[in-house]
Amino acid sequence: MAAQPDGALCHVKDCGQPATVACEGCGRPYCPNHVRTLTIERREQSTQPRLALGASPRLPTHTESYTLCARCSARPFQRALTQPPL
Repeated sequence: MAAQPDGALCHVKDCGQPATVACEGCGRPYCPNHVRTLTIERREQSTQPRLALGASPRLPTHTESYTLCARCSARPFQRALTQPPL
C-alpha cells in the first residue's frame, strides 16, 4: 500500500476526502473508503517436471495482499508487476 503525498484528493467523483493510499492496479489515489484489500493464496512454482502417472507432491503456498479500487477489483486479477513473488 503506497502512501499518497499531502493534499491529494480521492479519485472518486464528489468524494473530496484526502487520499491516503494508491490502487496497486491503476495507481490512482483513493481514500480508505474507496479501496479494498484483496488477499489471495498462491502455490509455489514447481521446479521439478510433473510425473506422467504418479501424483505430484503438494507444493507450499504463500499469501499475497493487494490494495485495489472498485474498478480494478472487478477485473480479472493479474499479479502486480511491482511486487515480486515471495
